[in-house]
Amino acid sequence: MELHPSQPDNAFTVSQLQEIGCGYDTTLRRRYFKTQGGLYTDDELVSFMVRNKQTYLIPYHLLTASDQDKVIVHDAAILYANQQKATVPQVTAIPERPKFTTPAAIAGAEAARKLKEEEAKATEDARQRKIHYLALYASLPDKMKKPAEAKQQMLEALDSFLKAGGYKGRVKNDKQCRNWKGIEAFCKAFISDGAGIPEEIAKHFQKNGKRSLTPATLNSWSDLYDEQGLYGLANHYISKKGFTSLSIIQQEFCVSLLTDKPGVSLQTIYKGFKVRFKSSGDELPSRHAVGRYLQAWKSQNESLYLYLTDPDAWRSKYQFAFGDASETVTRLNQRWEADSTKADVMCIDGRVCIVGIIDV
Repeated sequence: MELHPSQPDNAFTVSQLQEIGCGYDTTLRRRYFKTQGGLYTDDELVSFMVRNKQTYLIPYHLLTASDQDKVIVHDAAILYANQQKATVPQVTAIPERPKFTTPAAIAGAEAARKLKEEEAKATEDARQRKIHYLALYASLPDKMKKPAEAKQQMLEALDSFLKAGGYKGRVKNDKQCRNWKGIEAFCKAFISDGAGIPEEIAKHFQKNGKRSLTPATLNSWSDLYDEQGLYGLANHYISKKGFTSLSIIQQEFCVSLLTDKPGVSLQTIYKGFKVRFKSSGDELPSRHAVGRYLQAWKSQNESLYLYLTDPDAWRSKYQFAFGDASETVTRLNQRWEADSTKADVMCIDGRVCIVGIIDV
């Protein structure tokens, strides 16, 4: 990031803040410049001349807590890079690992190896999930992306509010949680006066024309953002049609039992299901989950299931009735076929029947 020779210390232009990563140009201007709905007037900002043109800068102490953090990280990265350049590398001998041959030492090394593999797998899985959700988000239309970006900025505003107000959350399961009272205070401030949130963002959080926001909603957004990134915040619907909690082996067991004994009850299937898979140690899907899977399988394999349970009905529904009724007739008037049906009319002498006769 280049600084102008006459630029005051600890004050930044919008383009410099954008380069640091504080946001987009339009977002920064709406955040800080009063003329665009921001926080500060020209008198509160710092100005200096660049090529005979007056340029306004935002002092560091007027930045939001989130932007201050990004400036600190940026400066620390530059300082570290400069220190690395100035450091002369020293060649030292690689220390040797202790060599143990006892069973306990071998077992410890094996446990460490497995732990490293699990950590590497977890890291790779997290990376693949991130790539997956980034690809999903990129495929969304703009009308779905805008609410997601607004929710992300709302979460950033929440973190700045909590930091400025001194609300410190507790650490649970190695994860820093937000302070609940602070979240409630932020929601009240947003509903009452907007909490300094630009109207461009606040318009996404209205119900019946009024601002609406709850702590539970913010926590839900936070969990979705941690797991799926911006894709989790988008207004999309994920259909669970075709999804089942049954493993492939469990699916094959149920289908095999159903096809080998058509008409078997769900109760009998689930009883055998529990006996077969209880020893695996994994949590078994519920009876309702098994029932939903079997119902979905029957719908997708309607012809096969009907053939197994009622072959005659299957032939009537799915096979063409090719044939010749007179195939065995060899002479005239050998076979006559008659049929009758009651007519849907009433005569003077009562209801009559219509009789049809055909010479086959």
